[in-house]
Amino acid sequence: MSLSIPTLVTSLFQALLDRIQLDCSDGDPPAHKSKSLSLDLAAEARAALDQEIKMIQLTINTFKDHADRLLSAIRHRRNQHAPIHRLPPEMISLIFELAGPGTQRRNLEYRDPLNIMRVSRDWRQIAMDSPRVWAHISMIPEPLLSTFLERSKNVPLELTFYRTTRGAALQHMARISPSHLERTRVLRIDLSGMEMQIDKVESWLSTPLSALERLEINRPEEEMYHGGLNFAIDAPRLRHLSFEHCFMPFDHPIYSTLSTLTLRNIAFIETDVAVGLLQALEASLFLEELSLQYQMYSAAATEPTLSNPMMVNLPHLRRLSLGIPSPITRFFLGHITTPASSQTELVVTDRRPYDDIASIIPSQPGNLLNITATTELLVSARDGGANFEAKGRSCKSGGSFWLIIFGERGLAHGLFESLAHVVPMPHLQTLSVHSFKKKKKDTGSFARALGHFPSITTLEFKGCHPTVIESVTISRARNRHICPLLQNLSLSDCSIKEGALLRLVRSRTFFPDDEPSTTGRPLERLDLVSCWEPTRDVVPKLLEHLKVVYWGAQRFKQVEAETTGVDDSQSA
Repeated sequence: MSLSIPTLVTSLFQALLDRIQLDCSDGDPPAHKSKSLSLDLAAEARAALDQEIKMIQLTINTFKDHADRLLSAIRHRRNQHAPIHRLPPEMISLIFELAGPGTQRRNLEYRDPLNIMRVSRDWRQIAMDSPRVWAHISMIPEPLLSTFLERSKNVPLELTFYRTTRGAALQHMARISPSHLERTRVLRIDLSGMEMQIDKVESWLSTPLSALERLEINRPEEEMYHGGLNFAIDAPRLRHLSFEHCFMPFDHPIYSTLSTLTLRNIAFIETDVAVGLLQALEASLFLEELSLQYQMYSAAATEPTLSNPMMVNLPHLRRLSLGIPSPITRFFLGHITTPASSQTELVVTDRRPYDDIASIIPSQPGNLLNITATTELLVSARDGGANFEAKGRSCKSGGSFWLIIFGERGLAHGLFESLAHVVPMPHLQTLSVHSFKKKKKDTGSFARALGHFPSITTLEFKGCHPTVIESVTISRARNRHICPLLQNLSLSDCSIKEGALLRLVRSRTFFPDDEPSTTGRPLERLDLVSCWEPTRDVVPKLLEHLKVVYWGAQRFKQVEAETTGVDDSQSA
């Protein structure tokens, strides 16, 4: 019984080997002769056989245990040759952190580090040695809270509180000591169900939050709060602030250090609140992102008015996102200066019967530098013209804007003309027009819009009605001013007829006998993609007036008008 595992294994294999050799040399063993044994001798024989069975079973179990451990070690060595095991532990630890709940827009899941520990011994050890994996703490069961806090060591914490049962959130907060709050980097609080205990939450937040960088507070929609929260938060390193259905008083010093401010579903805006928010923005010297979304606003209300002009300059602003009613959008766009390199997103959801961009963007907005610096513009009439979308960007400054208006069917033409009239874009070179259909009442609105963009050199139509495309056809007598610098025209999924296409191209051909004062340029290139009305026979006729014609992927030059086309890949 005291034999070592190798000795038992050797003995077992030796017995098996002896039995095999005996069977091979003597053939089958003779049958046992009947013997008359005494009961004592029979009992001794059974006891000896039982002991032999026990030893063999023990040997087999020991062998199996040894084999299992040997296989486990071999599999472990095999796994070490897998690609992920070639990474150093520090990199695997970083992967665990990046895959964790704190870096993704999803609910925190406290089981993540526990699941990682079950994969392998190496991963378990790496997880144990990675305190940041344990730093994301939500409403986890109480026995696990101390484990997470202990394994997170001294790294910054990310805490999330929300109501699971009555009083659960407050009880969970009470288990977080002031020393843990001092190293909290992210704090998310959902006050749903805790309206009667706001004073306790305020008291809990009175602890200095010296490491806090992000704060998110949400109140339930059914308990809409028209005033500000009165939290005495001391967070000198706070950079990201988000409120939903609530907000802090705008004269609170918490706004002065922000780089990101998000306000959602707030019941405002009265004039004094609007002025307060502008003053808070003015105090936010390092603000990079501002987002105002779905503010509650009466349809009968008007834009707030200021007795004294006020313009807030945000030199570091990278992103401005407004998803609010049009009067509030216009108010802020009229009082904020955006850098040329910034990005502006405007979503107008209040379905008002208007087709005037001036009700959203102030006329001649010289303060919106990223919009006026646009060099490329795309306008789209989505859902049959019910929704109007405009996307612009500047190739020089890197700035951009995105505007979408949800309105009534057929407003796209009017909104585009209004946009061209209200917002100057003196540097616009490329205009893309998608899904514009025929306007029955005023067929000249699109041409009037183009008249505001004389700097356009490239014009692209996709899925547009032929009458929209024919707006580019010019007459020396009346509309010579429409896109005088146009050199490149692209038509995709358009049903313009061959005759109308030829008239358009001929109208933009300048002949030697033109007046010397002509400042325009002739059309040089035409791209036709999936245009089913013209046939390929029109290409030679077009090349009488153009330098290059693309028919799908094939390219034709003027000098090759009588030859077959070559692939675009073969000709630059």
